[in-house]
Amino acid sequence: MQAYKIIRHLTETQFRFDKKTSEEKVSLIEKLDKEDLQNCEDIIAFHDRLLCLLAFADNQKVFDAANGALRNLSEKTKSFLDAANDADIWKLTESAVAHSVIRSSFSYELIKWLTENYRDEISFSSCGAPKEVVGNVFKQILPPAVGEALFDNHEHSLESLAKKATVNNKSLDVLTWTLTQFASSSIPDKSKEQLFEQLSIYIDWQTNSYSPTRSFARANFGKKYFFNSSHLIHHADLKKIFSDKKLHPVSLNIDEKKSLRHHQRRTLLQLPRN
Repeated sequence: MQAYKIIRHLTETQFRFDKKTSEEKVSLIEKLDKEDLQNCEDIIAFHDRLLCLLAFADNQKVFDAANGALRNLSEKTKSFLDAANDADIWKLTESAVAHSVIRSSFSYELIKWLTENYRDEISFSSCGAPKEVVGNVFKQILPPAVGEALFDNHEHSLESLAKKATVNNKSLDVLTWTLTQFASSSIPDKSKEQLFEQLSIYIDWQTNSYSPTRSFARANFGKKYFFNSSHLIHHADLKKIFSDKKLHPVSLNIDEKKSLRHHQRRTLLQLPRN
């Protein structure tokens, strides 16, 4: 059976929680886990199905199967990306599948945190600010004498400005140089955040098996609730529930009856079907 057919079948069963379907889910996960996924669409679809099954697991067996398959998929994705062309790499960008690239513009505080904790995994991608905005920002960040020497009555992109400033220090890249200038500035932190936002800096975060991506946030969080142990799955013994309760007749008006019927229908619609 082709991978996309198994994924489609898994999608159809993901919100059914009877015993037979639970066993079927485990079987489908194991089949997909053995498949050699050859395109981005199948990788992303299987990844998202596994996250759904972790969030709405029938029981421990389904949870463990999905968790194990997700970790295996991470390694398969790494192998896939090692041999992928630019088009496939772009399709997986921002999918948050482990080993893919997350390209985004983060706040000043968040980029500082990323550089402190994941410096080897992040790199400068681009700056969306025009040259005049870059000039206005760094004229407020840099000491006057340094700013005059760097700009020399010319406008610069962030990349060319960093290159000119680090001509004698090749170890500093654009992102490191920019953060260093902001950190050494004496202006208030609030002003730094506002000025940094104006630069519209985009970074590439090359994730791996240890990064806090969407892939592993759910699995690492732990699981304490399973749908097969929910009282909603089992038939309630109403006779036993109400045997020791004294019920008194009540009189409802038309509006109250309509409201009661409405809520009864909503409750029935939300109950899982076997």
